[in-house]
Amino acid sequence: MKTCVWMRRWLLLALLVAGGIPVVAENAAAVAEVAKLRDAGLSDDTIVAFVRSKEANYELSADDLVALAKRGFSQPVLGAMVASGRRSAPAAAPFPSATAGTPAPAAPDPGYPGAPAAPVAVPGPVYGVPTTPPPGIGSDAAYFFQELSPHGRWLTAEDGRWYWQPAVALTTPGWRPYFDEGRWVYTDGGWYWSSNYAWGWAAFHHGRWELHPHLGWIWLPDRVWGPAWVAWRGDGEYCGWAPLPPGAVFDLSLGRFLYRGRRVELDFGFGLDWIHFNFCLVRELGEPLRWRPHGDAEARAIFGRSRIVANYRVGHAVINGENRRHFFNAGIESARVGSLRGRSVEVVKVQDMRGPAGRDVHERFVPEDRTLHTYRPRFGGANEHRRGGER
Repeated sequence: MKTCVWMRRWLLLALLVAGGIPVVAENAAAVAEVAKLRDAGLSDDTIVAFVRSKEANYELSADDLVALAKRGFSQPVLGAMVASGRRSAPAAAPFPSATAGTPAPAAPDPGYPGAPAAPVAVPGPVYGVPTTPPPGIGSDAAYFFQELSPHGRWLTAEDGRWYWQPAVALTTPGWRPYFDEGRWVYTDGGWYWSSNYAWGWAAFHHGRWELHPHLGWIWLPDRVWGPAWVAWRGDGEYCGWAPLPPGAVFDLSLGRFLYRGRRVELDFGFGLDWIHFNFCLVRELGEPLRWRPHGDAEARAIFGRSRIVANYRVGHAVINGENRRHFFNAGIESARVGSLRGRSVEVVKVQDMRGPAGRDVHERFVPEDRTLHTYRPRFGGANEHRRGGER
């Protein structure tokens, strides 16, 4: 019996080598099983599920990954194999001290719709967890520094600017902004993201998010408040939203968007792809989300047939006692949501909360008068809401 097992392993190894895939003897059988599924024409979702169920340690080198990719192994499958190989490794401390390189964060779950493949550990930005705002951090980041430090880490990226990353992005595979621990609420200022995170008042209503290739999702601070800084897409049945990236600015004085200093049209895509978007059924918008795309292929398909929703409006909002012009993307029309749901979408009025109502409570809904009290910090300065995010 043992002889048959060893003969089978060596046969699989020979087949892999013949296919141009250099592998070590310890992982030959495990890699060969995945190759067998791939050659049989099974879907990526099925192969990823198989890899995750086995939790084998594939120990793939860079040469192995290149060879497998040349043979036709997809990124989700390779990502699952790399992530599986890391599961037995000791977990890195979530908030390390300053270092000259960036260890790879918790590997995103490749089976999660839109999750990037597990990053390979490469030299990256220098980051640390200083106890006070470091020199040169900038006024925007300095304001949020003390408030957000208990909930994540501050770091500098290749562009030299300071970003913040929530702890959940390090500990939860496949995490993304505007996805969990919250829901959409339709307000007099458009769709508002109501978050259960203690830091949601800051990072979901100010600034911009970027999907860094090695660090995952990181947040660039800004002082301009909005109900949510996202781009919308829709195809009638499904809708999607993605965080606006750094460099996306709406200037009220010009009445149009700027991206990295250049004027762009309202239906500009800002370089966002399917991997940046969350999707749901239109009829579930504004309710706890029950449906999600089943795998990357479905998310790609929805993205491909959907179109940008450039439903931008300029209204007036009372922010910290001042009546200010307010810019927002109304996104999916509430009438469309109501028609698919079978009942109208009620409008909630947003009002200022004078201060956090207790520790880490930054918004409160009053059902009697359909009012959402939200904390919008008073920064000072007359022109801070003139532009829709100077980043």
